[in-house]
Amino acid sequence: MQMLDDKEAKLIEDIEEYYLSVITRYLGADPKGLIQHLENHNRSWNQWYPKLEKSGKKFFNTGAERVVYMLLNRGDILGDPSSNPLGSDNSFLKYDRYFEKNLAINIDVKTVKANENIGDIIGNSPIGINQNSYKSNIEYFTKNELVELRGYNPGLEAKYHIEGNDYLNITYSIVILYCELPTDTKKPNEQRVIAIITNCIPNGELYELYKDKVFSPGKTDDLCIKIGQKIDIGSGKIITTDGSEKPKDFKINGSKMSYLYSKESKNQLCLFEKYRELNGMNKIQWHLDARFNYKDIVFSTLEKERRSRVKKIFLDPSLFEDFFYFVSKNKRRKKRIGRLKKTEENFLFLQKLKLF
Repeated sequence: MQMLDDKEAKLIEDIEEYYLSVITRYLGADPKGLIQHLENHNRSWNQWYPKLEKSGKKFFNTGAERVVYMLLNRGDILGDPSSNPLGSDNSFLKYDRYFEKNLAINIDVKTVKANENIGDIIGNSPIGINQNSYKSNIEYFTKNELVELRGYNPGLEAKYHIEGNDYLNITYSIVILYCELPTDTKKPNEQRVIAIITNCIPNGELYELYKDKVFSPGKTDDLCIKIGQKIDIGSGKIITTDGSEKPKDFKINGSKMSYLYSKESKNQLCLFEKYRELNGMNKIQWHLDARFNYKDIVFSTLEKERRSRVKKIFLDPSLFEDFFYFVSKNKRRKKRIGRLKKTEENFLFLQKLKLF
């Protein structure tokens, strides 16, 4: 990818920051009304919940996406809806006269249930492959030691070429933390919104600014190495992956061992520790989930007051603190849950972040 000069990088970040503010203002213009929209399904809970409870599917996101789509489609602030099948829940094409740029705007809605894992919103948040254009490597650490770089290829392009024009792709995530009440039951009787934040994932052309720090590893336990990768499994043997290779734990003589395992051939290829030792820094391509580090990645070319890539629309401090310290896996704990120092710091960051 061609390197940007400082002026070009700043222009991209100016555009990204401007539309982060626009999206946040439109969604948060009436915060109380927004929460009422997101929670109004509680009024008819008993009429629809019995039909969905046995499906095992999360259903809060369906209504949330509908509400966000309605609010963002008032007027033509974001342009025309885009039918590109690779993209976010809300995708638009627009010519911005002020910046004199064609824009592809992708906005994804993420919902996180606090009963199960409130940590999915603390410090970073999930982002899908088809919801960003930032090609990089994702760093994996063990006891603060970098042990692996996995190649990450997003589904979106940094720019799209449409009828002779370049469209700069800018991507956003709206993250809604909610809870089901009461806890300690498989049959709740309401859902409540705890927090709403918006954030902006850097365009792929900004790699020279942020390198491999934009993403943290997602939940990749069930994900495999991409087909056609050359990997060293020891003893001078190099194999080409068939696309089914993944880490897998086995018990051997009563001890748990982690191997690089091929589901296709049903073979234990080598100890996973050995795989990392031989291939860890080779940027092997994986099918990856990622988490955007919204707390640490800021608009590096902009003035201080415009640097944050995350904005807060709403937070219920009582529910936020209660679920962070006293609820785990939908079980209420009598004693305060002990959290890692970094997790506490990330919690406080979000708690203290000023409303936009």
